[in-house]
Amino acid sequence: MLFRLPRVYAAALTLFALFLSPLAEPAATTGTGARAEKSRFDIPAEDLGKALRDFAIQAKCNLSYDPASVEHLKAPAIKGDFTEPDALSLILRGTHLRAVNINKNTIQVLDRATSTSDSNSALTGAVVRLAYAAPDAPPPSSQNVAAPPEASSSAEDNKTPGLEEIVVTGTNISGVENKTVPLLTFDRDAIDHSGYATLSDFITALPQNVKSGTNSADGILSGITGRFNNVENSTAANLRGLGSNSTLTLINGHRVAASSFGTGVDLSMIPLSAVERIDVLTDGSSAVYGADAIGGVVNIVLRKDFNGEETGARLDTLSRGGGELKQIGQSIGRTWSTGGALAAFQFEDSNALRSDQRTFTAGLPKPTDTLPSSKRYSGVLSAHQDLGGSLEAFLDAVLEHEISQRSITDAGKPPHEQIIDSKTNSTSASTGLRWQPFGDWHLEGSALFSQVDTLISEDFIPAEPPYINGTPYLNPIETIKEGDIKLDGTLWSSGGSSVKGAVGASYRQEDFSVIQILAQPISSHHVRAAFAEIYAPLVTEGNALAWVRKLDVSAAVRDDSYSDFGAKTNPRFGVFFAPIDQVSLRVAYSTSFRVPDATELFTAVAADRIIIESHIPQPNDPAGNASVLLFGNQTLHPETSRNLTAGLDYVPTAVPSTRFSLNYYRILFNNRITIPPFSASVFLNPQIYAPLIRQFPNDAAVEAFVAGLEPPQQVFDLSAAHTGLAGIRYGYSYGAINAAHVKTEGLDFVAHSLLSLGGANKLTLDFNATYIRELETTFCDACTSTDLANTYGQPLKLRLRAASGWSNGTVSANAAVNFANAYSDTNLLPPGRVSSFTTLDFNTSWHIGASGTTLSLIVLNALNSNPPHTAPAFNDVGYDPTNADPRGRTLSLQARQAW
Repeated sequence: MLFRLPRVYAAALTLFALFLSPLAEPAATTGTGARAEKSRFDIPAEDLGKALRDFAIQAKCNLSYDPASVEHLKAPAIKGDFTEPDALSLILRGTHLRAVNINKNTIQVLDRATSTSDSNSALTGAVVRLAYAAPDAPPPSSQNVAAPPEASSSAEDNKTPGLEEIVVTGTNISGVENKTVPLLTFDRDAIDHSGYATLSDFITALPQNVKSGTNSADGILSGITGRFNNVENSTAANLRGLGSNSTLTLINGHRVAASSFGTGVDLSMIPLSAVERIDVLTDGSSAVYGADAIGGVVNIVLRKDFNGEETGARLDTLSRGGGELKQIGQSIGRTWSTGGALAAFQFEDSNALRSDQRTFTAGLPKPTDTLPSSKRYSGVLSAHQDLGGSLEAFLDAVLEHEISQRSITDAGKPPHEQIIDSKTNSTSASTGLRWQPFGDWHLEGSALFSQVDTLISEDFIPAEPPYINGTPYLNPIETIKEGDIKLDGTLWSSGGSSVKGAVGASYRQEDFSVIQILAQPISSHHVRAAFAEIYAPLVTEGNALAWVRKLDVSAAVRDDSYSDFGAKTNPRFGVFFAPIDQVSLRVAYSTSFRVPDATELFTAVAADRIIIESHIPQPNDPAGNASVLLFGNQTLHPETSRNLTAGLDYVPTAVPSTRFSLNYYRILFNNRITIPPFSASVFLNPQIYAPLIRQFPNDAAVEAFVAGLEPPQQVFDLSAAHTGLAGIRYGYSYGAINAAHVKTEGLDFVAHSLLSLGGANKLTLDFNATYIRELETTFCDACTSTDLANTYGQPLKLRLRAASGWSNGTVSANAAVNFANAYSDTNLLPPGRVSSFTTLDFNTSWHIGASGTTLSLIVLNALNSNPPHTAPAFNDVGYDPTNADPRGRTLSLQARQAW
C-alpha cells in the first residue's frame, strides 16, 4: 500500500466517505442559473456586443454588460450543441471579460479584474483586489438584454463554476472562494501600473515580503550567506520575513524546484508578460499545500485564454550609472473552440553595479560588484485541450537559462580579484488530465518535473594554484518529481447552500546534489501525502438571520510522511462570519511541520569550511576589530509551528467599490530552524547567545577545536589581518540551528477604492501596510529571548506602499510611495540608529487609439534617495542590503504592441 495513514487521519477519510453517500444520483444542474444540458447555438462571427445579445436570446436568459467594455471587440462563430457556460466561455475567450451569475436567469459580464462581490455589493470574502478595474456594480449605462421570464433564485453559493472566475489559491476545491483566508490578488492592470520590470521586483516591493539572502538585490555583499548561497543570482518570495523556505511558491498551483541551494523559488525565471495574476496568501496553509507553506503562499497564475500577439521592449537606466537593463519579450496566444495555448519568451540583459558607482560602497576594494551582471533567457508554454467526454488535458512549462558574472576584490596581502561566473538552467513542467464524471465533480491527475542546475566557476587574479581558473567548482542541482491525484465536488446541497469537499494524495521525490571542490554532499528524500478538505456555507442569503447574514466553515487536514524525518498530520480550521452585508469577520487556526531543506543541511555542517571574520568588537577588545571563528552547527531537527489568523473586512454602503481589510497573524515555533544574527552585540549578550558562542583560552585550544570538527574543515581567512587561527579567542556558530522558540505576530492593513470621475475617468486608491509587532527568538530554554525585528539585516516593524492612479482609457498616470521605518544598527556598540527609507515611484502610459500600441514612462525612486547609512558590516558595506536598494533613481521607457 502506497500510503500508511495515522488513525486520526484514516478516521477523517472515513467521515469524508460517509459524506459522499447522498451522491447516489448526480445533480440535474451544475449550479444556479446555467443548466447542465446542452442547447443549440448558432451565432456568427460578429461584434462582441451583438454576439452577447444573440446568446441571451438563444439561451433565454437575462444578460447585462457595459457597452464600453465590448467596444472594438470581436466574437468567434459559435455553432453546435453546447451548455450555456461553454457557449459563453467560447464567446468571451481572448477578451478581458468574464461572466458571473446574478441569479438563475441573469448573467453579468464583467472585467476579469473586477471584484467578485455580488451585484448588491455585499461582502463575499476575504479577497482584497489591488487592481485597476471597473466598479463591482454595472454602471447606469449598462445594457441589459431581457429574455422570457422564468423562476429565479438568489443562491449565491451555487453559482456555476463554468461561469465565474475560480479562486484556486487557498483551497483544493474547484469553484470555491475560501473566505476564511486572507488573500491579496494582483491582476494584469495592477502589475502593469506598478511600473516594475520583473516579477521579482514586484514581489520584493510588497510590504508583506522581506528581502532575504536569496534576493538578487542583496548581491554578494550581504555577508557569508549571500556570498556562498546565492550563486544563481535569484530572488525568492519571503513572506513575514520567516525565510524564503517558509513561503511556498507555485505556478498555476504546482510546485517549482528551488534555487540557491534549495532555499527558494527564483521568481526571475517567469516572464512578467506571461502572468495573468498573482495570488498572495498570507496565512499558514500546510494542511492544503504541504508542510512548508508556513509564512504563506505565492501562486503565479499564467495567462490561459490569450488570443493574439504581443511584443514588448523596455530600457532601464540608473541616474547614477551602472545596472542598466534591456528587456524584450514576445507573447503568442491562440484559442479555439476546444482549447487554447500561450507561448511567451523574454530576454533580459542587465549590467553590473560596481561598488565605486555608489558613495555608500565606494570604500570597497576595486573592482567589486554590488550587483552582478546577467543575461537571462526565459520562456513559458501553457496549453489546454478538451479531449471530449468531459475530459481536458493541460500543460504548463517554464524554461530559463541565465548567465551571470560578479567580481570581488580582497584587499589582503597580496590583494587579489575573484571573478565568479555562473550558468543556470531551470526547467519546470506540469501536465495532467481533468475529468468531470458527473455533476460538478472533478477528478484531476497531474505529474510534475522541475529542476534547477547551476554551474559555477571562478577566475583568480593572480591565479591561486592548485585551482585552475575557469574550472567548475560548484554544481548544485535541485530536482523535484511529483505525482498528484485529487477528487473534488459538491457533497450535498440544501437550502440554497452547497457543502463541497476534496480528497487526494501525492508522492514527491526531492533530490539535491552539489559538487564543491572535492566534497560531494548529496541529499534525497521522498514525501508521501494525503489530504481532505471540506467547505460548508452554513448560512447564506437563502436562510440568513438577523445579524447572521453569512456563516461559512472550512476544515482541512493533511498527512505528510517523510522518508528521513518521520510523519506529521497538520489540520486547519477556519470560520467566516458576516453579521451584516458590509462587515465580515474571519478566523483560522493551523499547524505546520517543516524539515530542514538542502541549504540548511549543507550549511549546518559548515560545508567543510571554517571562516575567519573581523570587524566584530569583542568583550576583551570592544574598540578594536578582533577576528572571530565562524563554524557550523552539526545537527538539525524539524521545526513545528502553530498559526492563528483573524481578520475584519468592511465595504461601506455609500462606496461599494471600496474595501478595507485588517488582518492579524500570530505564529509560534518550536525548534525553529534559523540563522542567528552575527553582529557586534552578540558577544556582549551571553544571556541571549550563550549556546552559539565558544571561548578559547589560547591558540592551542583554537587549533584543537578546528582539528576535531567533522568533516575536516578548510579555513577561509576573510579578516583584514590574515593571521589565520592565531589570536582568535571567540568562535560563533554561524549557520542554520534549531532555536528553542520563536514567536512572531503582526498586522496587515489593506484598502482599495475605485471612484468614477465621470465618463471614462476613473481614480484608484490603494494602501498596503504591514506592522510586525515582534519577532521574539529564544535560542535555548534557559536563554533570555530577544526581539530581532527592527534590527540590522532583519525584518522591519513597519513597511507600507500607498498608490493612486487615474485613467481615462487612453492615458493613465500612477504614483506610489514606499516607506520603511527607522531601526537599530546592531553593528555599533551601543547600537546606533538607521534612518527610515522613503521612495517615490511614477508611471505614465499612453494607449494610442486602436493601434494596440502602449507607451510608458516609468520613474522608480524618483527622488533618488540613498539607502540609509549603516556602520560597515561584512565586506565594509555601508548600507543594509536586506532592507534597502542600492540602485537609486531608475528611469524606464517601455513600449508594448498588441498585434
